[in-house]
Amino acid sequence: MNPLPFYFQRKENAWVCPTTHDFYKVSYAIDTKLSAKIENNFGIQNVVVKDENHQILLKTEQIQDLAKVGIVMEKNLIRVDYAKIAQNSATVLAPITKNLLNQVRNTKDLRHCVAAVAGLAQSLNYDVPDNYDKNTYKLGFRTPLEVLVKGSGDCDSRVCLAASMLKSVNLAQMVQVNIKGHSLLGVKLPIQSGDFSLVFELEQYVLIECTNLLPIGSCNLNSISNVKSYSVFKL
Repeated sequence: MNPLPFYFQRKENAWVCPTTHDFYKVSYAIDTKLSAKIENNFGIQNVVVKDENHQILLKTEQIQDLAKVGIVMEKNLIRVDYAKIAQNSATVLAPITKNLLNQVRNTKDLRHCVAAVAGLAQSLNYDVPDNYDKNTYKLGFRTPLEVLVKGSGDCDSRVCLAASMLKSVNLAQMVQVNIKGHSLLGVKLPIQSGDFSLVFELEQYVLIECTNLLPIGSCNLNSISNVKSYSVFKL
């Protein structure tokens, strides 16, 4: 059975889910200085981006430095290394994830656990980060810890938050699916009737919206209809 979406509301230093399920309270005692440090380290300083495809020219040593913070360059195009970002944030997010999953009644139900984590990402406010923060180019992305601290982010930022939380407890294999103007999380789960899913490298992943309060396997049809091309990144 597919669990209903979890809807969390921010209450002081915690997120609470008072409806739909039993009362859940997820503390998020994040070191805000650490979150700000990670966020400040992400990006490219003193660079002019040529076009909307993030095309730039960098020296080899600059490319190597960017790889450390979660940015990769392919054919003069830069993009967020979602897997790296998710992994870098997993250790700090592990206590929060465990706190949430300890409250899930049926922890043996993988879909239920994934729904609880996805519900936290889905409940955040929608906010598109600026491409630039002062003189640093951010690629319109917000790191997972900062998403949770601010309580807001866009689709790929919130997908990365959910992925980082799931990765922090080694809950499931995941991919990120980027289509024009939108991102989805794919999680390797047993398929249920009606699920939207994707096959990547011979594995089937159930698709999850992280910006809409929808059940696992449900998608916003406006986002995926008439999709002709997409990119898949292993997380």
